[in-house]
Amino acid sequence: MAATQVLASGSGAAQSADIVVTTTAVTLVLWDTAGPKVDEMAAAFVEIKASNGQYIRYGMLSASKPFYVLKYPGTYRVVRYAGAAIFGVDQN
Repeated sequence: MAATQVLASGSGAAQSADIVVTTTAVTLVLWDTAGPKVDEMAAAFVEIKASNGQYIRYGMLSASKPFYVLKYPGTYRVVRYAGAAIFGVDQN
């Protein structure tokens, strides 16, 4: 499966569209346009959508853990808060 960008590279606050996981696991990958090493200040949060429509923090992507596997069915999104690090997130 080819990578799909869920958050474009940037440092401003952003959130992805919903990522729906059914039976096949989805891997989220933090990336930096400068190369494979992501700025140590880079951080994005994975949130899961509750039945009332609210999103609840579920996990985190960071320089020390630049990937996160969504293996359970649900609706998720990725949130980046404004900061100095420039990075994006892909879905594989």
